[in-house]
Amino acid sequence: MTAEIRDFPRRPLTAVKSDTDRIGGDSALGPARPA
Repeated sequence: MTAEIRDFPRRPLTAVKSDTDRIGGDSALGPARPA
């Protein structure tokens, strides 16, 4: 479990997408997808 996954419910989807782009595609939502 990473901080991103634990934090996910408290963060807006746009913030998660932004983090996904920054860290190279790994996030609570899984691999980054094309916009």
